[in-house]
Amino acid sequence: MVESMEQRAVSEVMLRNPKTLASDVTVAEARAALEKAHGRVVVLDGERLVGLVCLTEDGQRFCGRPGAMSA
Repeated sequence: MVESMEQRAVSEVMLRNPKTLASDVTVAEARAALEKAHGRVVVLDGERLVGLVCLTEDGQRFCGRPGAMSA
């Protein structure tokens, strides 16, 4: 499996059309999008990538850096 991963390009495994949200949407709107977005949403400020929002495996809290806000 490792050998297979070493031979693959990122373009072969990346999401081609990720869900995106503007950085000014509410947390409630982000949570709703996450329920339909495989647990991850790209956050943009205009065209600039500013982050990634994700939910924990149980779908109850936001994941991220230590001390990040929980739901």
